[in-house]
Amino acid sequence: MNLSCKGRFIVTFPVALEKITSYGTISMIKKSTFPVIALIIGALLLVILLNIESAEGEFSAPLLMLLFMSELGFFVTGAGAFVGAKLQIDQGFDLKLTLWTLVCGVLAIVLALKGLELWDYIN
Repeated sequence: MNLSCKGRFIVTFPVALEKITSYGTISMIKKSTFPVIALIIGALLLVILLNIESAEGEFSAPLLMLLFMSELGFFVTGAGAFVGAKLQIDQGFDLKLTLWTLVCGVLAIVLALKGLELWDYIN
């Protein structure tokens, strides 16, 4: 299938698809910085989740949004812990990477527990 724009630009579909898929989000950044980015995102989401509940037990945001934030934080920090552990296996021991990986793992557990705690407010 050829894509053209008034005859000036012609590209075949498989070539365009190959160029699009060759640029992944993790490959565009250094893989060793992904656990740090995941840690920052997870910590930010956890701070928001912990400070959004008032003293009376009311939330200042919709419950579905809070559940989405906790799940997003869980998946991002879990991916950060996975990538960090894989890098530890491939590259060897690095103290900073080990700390970032462990903190990502702990944040993933905390965010999962916070999400389960939010489910109690549904009933």
